[in-house]
Amino acid sequence: MGNRYDFALSWSRNWFAGIGHNEMNPATLALFSSFWSGEYSAVQKDLEAAVKTGRRLFDFNFVKRRFFNPCGGR
Repeated sequence: MGNRYDFALSWSRNWFAGIGHNEMNPATLALFSSFWSGEYSAVQKDLEAAVKTGRRLFDFNFVKRRFFNPCGGR
């Protein structure tokens, strides 16, 4: 399969190709892969923490108070 760097470049190149862009610059591909890898890791970490603590990632009570009772929903 190759090393991790080769996989990152291949993944990035395929992603760009999927949106119709033929990106071949290795620096751009490496930066793109690095950025999205970090974003994915951050989201994964937050989701795991939410599952372990039982906390919701979004406060739906705020939405209910604000949008279903806009005048007195504080």
